[in-house]
Amino acid sequence: MPDFRSWFSLKRVVFILGLGPLVALPILFAVSGFGANPVEYVVRYFGDWALRFLLMALAVTPVRRLTGWTRLATVRRMVGLYAFFYVFLHLMAYVGLDLFFNMDALIRDVVKRKFITVGMLAFVLLIPLAVTSTNRMVQRLGGARWRMLHRLVYVIGPL
Repeated sequence: MPDFRSWFSLKRVVFILGLGPLVALPILFAVSGFGANPVEYVVRYFGDWALRFLLMALAVTPVRRLTGWTRLATVRRMVGLYAFFYVFLHLMAYVGLDLFFNMDALIRDVVKRKFITVGMLAFVLLIPLAVTSTNRMVQRLGGARWRMLHRLVYVIGPL
């Protein structure tokens, strides 16, 4: 008889749930058609989910401290990587669907619109966190330097 407890591990459940918004998008399109401005809908959808995952990653430590559920810390990195994934999809939807990969228009938007400037800054700051999220990078950097680098998330959150 298979051991179903191992199949329902916390990491597997979080992995599957993290893909939920991506899987739900075509279903939402079939049901609603994304309204009058489908490009704006998709860009906002991915941005909203990016923010939700970033906030969930930031909430892991306080929730763990309040509840004593230490296993929660084992999925913090995965939740943070999902935040980066949805930020990347948000950016690609904006650059690809809205600007048609026109880099001149992107640069003009970054300079002209403050909220896009702040979003780009947050994205650029998330890149080193995503790149250094492997166990190998933790070893290469050393635990103390890795933790110091990953404290950037507290700057990124408000952005």
